[in-house]
Amino acid sequence: MLYELYDRCYNGFLESSGTELARIPLEKRNPNLVMIMTVQFLDDIHAPTKSIIERIKALRALGKNVILINTTEFCLMNGYLPTYKMDVANFYEEYNDISEIRVGDENIPFLQIPDDLPVQYRLQVLVQIINKLKPYYILSIGTGSILADLCGNMVPCASMSVVFSSLPCTKNKMKILGRKLSTEEKDIYKKEDIIESRFTFELKPHTKKFSRKEQGITEDKFVLVVVGTRLDYDITDEFMEMLEKVCENGCYVIFAGIMDNYNGLIDKYPVVADNSLFVGYFKDIMALMDICDLYVNPDRSGGGFSVIEAFSIGKPGVYLKKGDVYTAGGEDFAVGTFDDMAEQIIKYKKDKEYYNSMSAVAKDRARLMTSSTEAMADLDRQICQRIEEKYW
Repeated sequence: MLYELYDRCYNGFLESSGTELARIPLEKRNPNLVMIMTVQFLDDIHAPTKSIIERIKALRALGKNVILINTTEFCLMNGYLPTYKMDVANFYEEYNDISEIRVGDENIPFLQIPDDLPVQYRLQVLVQIINKLKPYYILSIGTGSILADLCGNMVPCASMSVVFSSLPCTKNKMKILGRKLSTEEKDIYKKEDIIESRFTFELKPHTKKFSRKEQGITEDKFVLVVVGTRLDYDITDEFMEMLEKVCENGCYVIFAGIMDNYNGLIDKYPVVADNSLFVGYFKDIMALMDICDLYVNPDRSGGGFSVIEAFSIGKPGVYLKKGDVYTAGGEDFAVGTFDDMAEQIIKYKKDKEYYNSMSAVAKDRARLMTSSTEAMADLDRQICQRIEEKYW
């Protein structure tokens, strides 16, 4: 239903735009300028924003000029379409008044469109910018950006989702997937122009240090860490039942992130209640992971960043064969069911030799998944090749 609604909205705006969205020919565009568009941009604590910052840094390392546009479509106040969880969207009003934003060691041209502007006016602003700057292509990071899709009629636009294990919701021809297509998917999407890429991560330096004693955890415990900004939604009874089993076998659980229902949920699981701690949102999550033994992931779509943070300091993980964590972490740490997960956690706890070998595998995976410039160079090459051969 949401795809149908999106399609109708896009076509309605496209029809009403008339001749505004005129194509800019290849030879008139700036071959060194990339416009990045996103529906939400906050700060580097916010994982999707962090991903956008990494893509900008990688493009700059390739010598590209970049302009960043935050369309704030998640926060439409005028004539917005009420969809599921729209209320969890956010934006920083102070960004409305700035024309540059700090990314790494330099300032990048930046525009945030105020959230009280209707789509038609936002589009007029973007059309003027694109006609003036003439970027070589647009890179839409996020999903469901009608404005990026409309602007893709002027300049070729490639779309990538921040949930990089799945395809973005977009009307643009070029769809970026942060992994390889399966054999089954290749058949399903054979008529689509899908760019297979490697979604990479840039990790913050690990500077702080905690001790278990500070958190009231004894050294003999095998500590699991569960990380997420939507743990209220992501942690299910099935996952908690799995944690009950492993806590009965001497494990301890740290929940880190946003989990407003922790106290109510934990009352139903007395063994986990006696062997767990909720620490809230941790700015330096790697410092927390350092006192833990194993990264454990519930059944969710996001979280790819956190598993690589764990891997980078040699902490193995356990997760289901789905979602961003699976895509980022790879096959070596994946299990089929929550029963398999409990069995694997207990194996890590009991078999020190196995734990050490998987710790080395985790570090190797982290090294692969943090080579952002190399991965971005390949993605840029694929986009430019398609523009020259298939588009305009």
